[in-house]
Amino acid sequence: MGPQDTEEETQRVLIDAAMIASDIACEDAWLRYFGLGGTLDDFDIDGFLAGLISLPLTECNLLAHAVNELIEEQPPHPKAPYRTSRFEPVNTGGRDDVLDELLRQWLFGSTDRTHRQRDA
Repeated sequence: MGPQDTEEETQRVLIDAAMIASDIACEDAWLRYFGLGGTLDDFDIDGFLAGLISLPLTECNLLAHAVNELIEEQPPHPKAPYRTSRFEPVNTGGRDDVLDELLRQWLFGSTDRTHRQRDA
């Protein structure tokens, strides 16, 4: 196993971990990869992610790009609320239920983030 094999294995493990952490199915990753110009079929991608076959560098990078695009499209995770020094809940826009606000942020994303993405 040469240095490139080690780099490929590291990339494979990290792509797989990113997919698992983001709950991205292999089929979704392959569909995005194929849409970006990937030339391999879904069995090749599945075999690569399982560690059974090797892929050319350009195909590995295109798969990583596809997975990263899918991750960027996901709504942000809810954030933990802060409290003031008097241990009062932070103002959540007039809502008393902090969990409801966190759920709304997780499901629909923060309006600030939405505006930044559109402006970019």
